[in-house]
Amino acid sequence: MYGYDVQSHLTYFMLLDELYLSKDPRWTPVNAQTAPVGDTLQQTIKLSRASTSATDIPLLLTNLTLEFNSPTTYIRLRNINNNNNNELEGDITSPNNNEVETTEKEEEEKHLLRSIPSGSIIRNAISGYQLMIDKFNLTRNLAKSKYLVPTMLIERGRITQSFQVDHFQQETAMVTSRESVPIVWFLKDPLKNRGEGIELFHSVDESLKHCLPNKRYILQREIIPMLFNSFKFDVRINIALVFNSDETKLYIYNEGIMRCTGTKYVSGSVEKGEQFTNFCFQQKLNPSFGNIVPLADWDTDGSRLATMEQAVGEIFDLFLPRLNQLRHSGVTVFGLDFIFDSDGHPYLLEINNSPSMFVHSNERVASICRRAIAQLPALAFEPLLEGATPIAKDWKLLRDYTNRHRCTNTDSNDDGQSEDFNLFDDL
Repeated sequence: MYGYDVQSHLTYFMLLDELYLSKDPRWTPVNAQTAPVGDTLQQTIKLSRASTSATDIPLLLTNLTLEFNSPTTYIRLRNINNNNNNELEGDITSPNNNEVETTEKEEEEKHLLRSIPSGSIIRNAISGYQLMIDKFNLTRNLAKSKYLVPTMLIERGRITQSFQVDHFQQETAMVTSRESVPIVWFLKDPLKNRGEGIELFHSVDESLKHCLPNKRYILQREIIPMLFNSFKFDVRINIALVFNSDETKLYIYNEGIMRCTGTKYVSGSVEKGEQFTNFCFQQKLNPSFGNIVPLADWDTDGSRLATMEQAVGEIFDLFLPRLNQLRHSGVTVFGLDFIFDSDGHPYLLEINNSPSMFVHSNERVASICRRAIAQLPALAFEPLLEGATPIAKDWKLLRDYTNRHRCTNTDSNDDGQSEDFNLFDDL
């Protein structure tokens, strides 16, 4: 028997439990605080096959982990008081949704938590993932990428780094001048998610006046968007990283989701309802909001999906050599959000771990996510547990990175930023 302890109410884990864990008789709920584990994943699997009673079923999968990029993983206590529905559709884009003090507190309380070898269970986050999830690190690592939104990094109330802003402004200056359209700047708190912590301004100086001296911010210049029925939109693409001690495989799901605004777009507007494509944000404005559709409604010939496949591959070429340095085994699902400019070029807005599965959207959209998660066991879990050949179905393999190619990146753009963040703070 394989033991699991899934307590999160985020929809990725909820669907995984509903569609796979609770349906497969080999899996049974255990207590992550007490269930045995081996020193390695293979040892834990061996213990699972040898277990004879409910009390000795080992823990193989949980999302109650407080993990750092180290050989040790910590098991958090269950939080039964955080079951509100607001989390169900939320993405997690930052390694820690709270301020730095939370991490320091967790560091102090580690000795009160259960510790296990990090490689003893199926990991639900790949080590090094903060290079992509932390918005500062993502910007720095995409500094020269053609998919980076023109961005400024703000620390202590001043601009510390600027990426592609000058070049982008030169290209668009004539258009905005001719049409007398004011430039819109998006000031983002990198610790906030789901459309929160974002303010819109018409100048950099105006944006800086809003910044608190003890906080970091991302300032991004608006991409003049391509529209769908006069609405601004972005496209959510789900990808999966399936990894073990030998290799990391990058898959992309072949159905995307278009998240539109609830109000028709007006160029130069700083009204959030016209600018924010985040589904959770739009639902808060209008509980009956439903302007979210399958990508195929717009991308009828698949050319836009092909463009994003190329973008995802090129983006992850920058990260794959630096991921899973600890050589653990597991699977990570990310949601990538792209926006297309008026010429049809895609820009990466952000990368979400524990991405929303849109269970509160219409059935056409929700079913896309259910199909993606329903196919994960054959793609990732069965090969890890039973040595089965991966069955990709609607997941397309984009990259297969083997550890013999792994090397230390000496030309990183993360400015020595620490990679030690919580792997999940989803409760």
